[in-house]
Amino acid sequence: MKGNLMIRTGGIYLGLSLISNFINLILTPIYTNSLTLEEYGSYSIISSYQSLFSIFATLGIYSGMKRFFNEYEDKNRLKNIALTFSIVWGIIVVALNMIFARQLAGLVFESGARGGVYIRYVVTSSVLSCIISIYTAYYSMQYKALKASLIEIVKLALTLAFTLIFVVSYDGGITGILRSQCLSFAILLLALIWADHKNITPVWGKSELKDMLSYGVGMAGASDVLEWVLTLIDRYFLKVVAGYAAVAVYSIGYKVGMLILPLFIAPFTNALTPFKYGVYKEENGKRKLEEIFDHYNIIGWFMVLGISVYANTAIKILATEEYSQAFRIVPLIVIAYLLDGSCEFYSLGIHIEKKMALNLIIPGAATAINIALNMALIPGMGAYGAAIATIVSYFAMTVMYYFGGRAYYKMNIGLFSFLKAGIPFMMTYSLYLYFGLYELGVLAELFFNTALVAVYFIICFLFGFIPKSYVGTSISFARELFSKREVIEDED
Repeated sequence: MKGNLMIRTGGIYLGLSLISNFINLILTPIYTNSLTLEEYGSYSIISSYQSLFSIFATLGIYSGMKRFFNEYEDKNRLKNIALTFSIVWGIIVVALNMIFARQLAGLVFESGARGGVYIRYVVTSSVLSCIISIYTAYYSMQYKALKASLIEIVKLALTLAFTLIFVVSYDGGITGILRSQCLSFAILLLALIWADHKNITPVWGKSELKDMLSYGVGMAGASDVLEWVLTLIDRYFLKVVAGYAAVAVYSIGYKVGMLILPLFIAPFTNALTPFKYGVYKEENGKRKLEEIFDHYNIIGWFMVLGISVYANTAIKILATEEYSQAFRIVPLIVIAYLLDGSCEFYSLGIHIEKKMALNLIIPGAATAINIALNMALIPGMGAYGAAIATIVSYFAMTVMYYFGGRAYYKMNIGLFSFLKAGIPFMMTYSLYLYFGLYELGVLAELFFNTALVAVYFIICFLFGFIPKSYVGTSISFARELFSKREVIEDED
């Protein structure tokens, strides 16, 4: 029953994620056409700071709420405790920002008149996003995928509407983008609180708060900081070595590569999180998780191929000619995030046993590898060197989580079998590069890319890179993933 619910919940996430992703893609050409290459590179740096401040603004409390959601009877009380703390903490963060905005802006931004304006929007948006995330986590842990996904859709839709006003109509540039995001988050949060006001009671539960924060700060929060460095430090090396224009091109390629998140990994892991914490104690819980991993493996590598071969066409649509070479880094980024998603399985034992030190050591070591490789590769290879550093460090992190997690919760999930499924991708994508299909016109490239997908399946069948028994079950899994009937009925 839980397995079917997970599949159908994943279907809801997938379907609505496509809508969210479509809105997000509309924003990209607006940004690239409204900003110069250097301005877009600068905005990418600012966005990375916003990700960092979001970690500080949340203290990982929504991650802690997810971890202990099934261990407390009163779910609404748990949510209210998280809300109460986040609102109080958010007020403190915003107040500190008002006092020290100028000093903080001088620390994180290059000297300029707009730094103080940027920092106010960035910090305020981070606090608002934290509180919104509590509602997203609350609904997702109850398998209410429709409500959880609609939050993201409304947030992006509001951002798009305000972007058309402040960026397109009034030529507001970076400030217009940040203002649009901040207003969108504020309106959405007010709507969520208004809709939930009958269930909201300010409460300060010491036991629950201690559990959520100890996990959130110790495991999720600190780990998120390291992953932030792992994910975004390359932009700073690129800025220093090659300037904002190189950052802009790299960011577009990175953005296309990250399409695997909304198209596959995020829907999958959103449904997996409540499922894995609900079944891991069951007698056949490990086998259930192993079967789910098989599906992740097969579908994931197919998504890697699809995004990689269609990346060039996507970049032509999303950006200007200045970004044309960004497609070359996309495969490395897509594979890196597929590896990162697999850690949701490999790291389960570490999270169950709350091994905080190990959960810091692993991303910390991967971050050190990433920094060293960025320093070594970017001066000679530019954006491509940054992409190589990304995939190598994510691979290292995956290997460490694999062996670390098995010490506490051993599943029959082979690291080699996961990587083996990537061989047909490498063979197929090599054909794409060898024949220079990216040099063709859009229609011709689309035609040949579709043929390459067929070649991919032929290679998989003929050489047995993916066991034939898994293919049929994965097709059934994918079909069920799009089935929404029972989850929609369960929303209320």
